[in-house]
Amino acid sequence: MLAYLEQALGLARMSRLRAARVGIGGLGGLGSNTAVHLVRSGVRHLVLADFDRVENSNLNRQYYFRDQVGQMKAFALAENLRRINPDVDLTLICERITPANVLTVFDSCGYWVEAFDEAESKKMFVTAGLKHHKRVVAASGLAGWGHTDAMTTTQWSSGLAVVGDRQSAVGAALPPLAPRVGIGAAKEADVILSWILDHPVSGPRAGESPGARPRLPAGIYALTSAAHSLGRSNPEVAAEILRAGVKVLQYREKSKAFKEMHEECLVLRRLTRESGALLIVNDYPELALAAEADGVHIGQDDLPLPVVRKLVGPRLLLGVSTHSPEQARAAVAAGADYIGVGPIFATRTKENVCAPVGLEYLKYVVGSLRIPFVAIGGIKEHNLRDVMACGASTVALVTEIVGSPKIGEKVEKLQRIMADFASTSVKGEE
Repeated sequence: MLAYLEQALGLARMSRLRAARVGIGGLGGLGSNTAVHLVRSGVRHLVLADFDRVENSNLNRQYYFRDQVGQMKAFALAENLRRINPDVDLTLICERITPANVLTVFDSCGYWVEAFDEAESKKMFVTAGLKHHKRVVAASGLAGWGHTDAMTTTQWSSGLAVVGDRQSAVGAALPPLAPRVGIGAAKEADVILSWILDHPVSGPRAGESPGARPRLPAGIYALTSAAHSLGRSNPEVAAEILRAGVKVLQYREKSKAFKEMHEECLVLRRLTRESGALLIVNDYPELALAAEADGVHIGQDDLPLPVVRKLVGPRLLLGVSTHSPEQARAAVAAGADYIGVGPIFATRTKENVCAPVGLEYLKYVVGSLRIPFVAIGGIKEHNLRDVMACGASTVALVTEIVGSPKIGEKVEKLQRIMADFASTSVKGEE
């Protein structure tokens, strides 16, 4: 099996599959079948968690057999997976996953599979994964039979995908049956494979070398703006933002001397490294290189993307501001790692900014393009949910954060809004 996969996928992709760590919460019909698909596809490292035992009623849809009834699900599934690939590396957890232990169990995994029955467990798992910048695939609407074309995969962002029809919850009239549960499991496994093979997470846990180009994380994308920071310096503001857990910070200044910008970027580089966050530099590729930043962000009037890529090399993340479908398609074609989508609402943070593009352009990007993106422009606490409802999970906020007297409290409140919204996109059923 592995020899065929290596021939079909190539050594580079097989190395990603072998190095990736995937955690599965819940080993019923959804979790057990997802695990089988992943192992058959070359994934080697799995963390499997379930507190329950195999019952006769499970055999209509779960990947267990009659002689395994009464066994702990984690051990029974491990036995079955090792029959597929004896070399599989499994961590088995036979306890209920709770807010107190979810990170202890799954933090070593860059990819999380939600496969619980109960709505509260689903919400807890998704919220924890997104908060700690994992890639999470969840399920909602797998019960019953028929209407399988309505079972879709919704990519909320590079950090969250939800499979199912979002409506068919388990009940007396809609029991969980093998075909639709199996389709859901296949879709969850396919999302994980797509992330590993096409958009692997950064860092050694996911099989990438330490020098690999990073990815755009879900969550808050913070930007500096000295003019709106209530007299505080950019390093002071950045330190508060990073202490609150933000994982990407863009240095954006338009009017300072280059020497001063360089000095500030060096401080921000130290702070972001200490907190495990990305540092993006706006407009200036040479400043990004001088500060050893993780990426550079350019606008429509800056140097063309291919020229910037030649200047900064393959390691740096390269983002492009876009304001229309045409500009977005051009950025994708030119090889952008991510795009800025906006300004969504009216903003006075920048001078000579274009008119608001509104939520319709955001919906276009979500529905038509496969590229990580950050929604930006006039986004505040009161309209954050509207932006997320259109499919954004990486959101840029400037004055809402740097202009707050208590930056840490403001960031934590925004993070709670984002986590609560994302977790409500899944319902309770297997």
